[in-house]
Amino acid sequence: MPVIAPTPQDTTAPPGSGPRLVATPEPGGQVPRIRLDVGDIARTGPVSVTRVLPSGQTAPVRGGLTVLSGGTGHTWDYEPPHGVPVSYRVASLGLASGRVTLDYDRPSLMDPFRPATFWRLEPHHLQAAALADREWASQASRLRPLNRAGSIHVSTGSRAPAADQLLLWTVGTAEHRHLLDLLRNDSPLLLNVPPSLGWDVETEYISPGTLTRSRGARPLAGAGRRGWSLPYEVTDRPVGDFRALWTLAEIAQDFDTLGDLAATYTSLRALAEDDRTL
Repeated sequence: MPVIAPTPQDTTAPPGSGPRLVATPEPGGQVPRIRLDVGDIARTGPVSVTRVLPSGQTAPVRGGLTVLSGGTGHTWDYEPPHGVPVSYRVASLGLASGRVTLDYDRPSLMDPFRPATFWRLEPHHLQAAALADREWASQASRLRPLNRAGSIHVSTGSRAPAADQLLLWTVGTAEHRHLLDLLRNDSPLLLNVPPSLGWDVETEYISPGTLTRSRGARPLAGAGRRGWSLPYEVTDRPVGDFRALWTLAEIAQDFDTLGDLAATYTSLRALAEDDRTL
């Protein structure tokens, strides 16, 4: 992962004072996120935005940002680590934001390609030992060719990534379906854990294994509580862009005529940016 020097202080220009990149945390919505705005930009078109951690590690903001004809543009970052100060840069425009922190008080799971799947893990979702024992498996083999007394150590040169297991509860049909929808695409997930919780687990992308419902945790009368185990392995940030939040078929289902559509949205941009599913 590329590393650049972290932003030491707020370098955001006030509105109207020239080209600028402004980062604004939005922790209160259904999906916590950071809004990114650029202004007074002399060129138009798509640009790449980079998130910078205090350590200097960087990651591209999924989806990038498009500067429109008025010299402005905005996007959202749905994947910053919660409770950790971050800053942003648009290298092609020579812009940098100040440091901001997306404060959030609970762990969460999300398919990074579908932010609408965000799941806030409340205390009632976590079993007594929410995480199993973490392990870093050896990938080495010990061979004894020709019955030799000593073994030959054959290694790939590194241990396997960290592996763990989430032990969860769901209560009611809605939570049950949400968990299954979260895992429907079999994509890597973002496990976001604020450092303040003391889980000794960093925010990380995970590759989920087989989801298992505990046989002894069938719904009780009137309770509907189910127990689940989800093994996973820590993985690299998945590459790719967002999947469509809603389709043309869904638009046609909601609006009978183009007039109805025009009465709701003032522009195609407004239609494209409708985050109703968030």
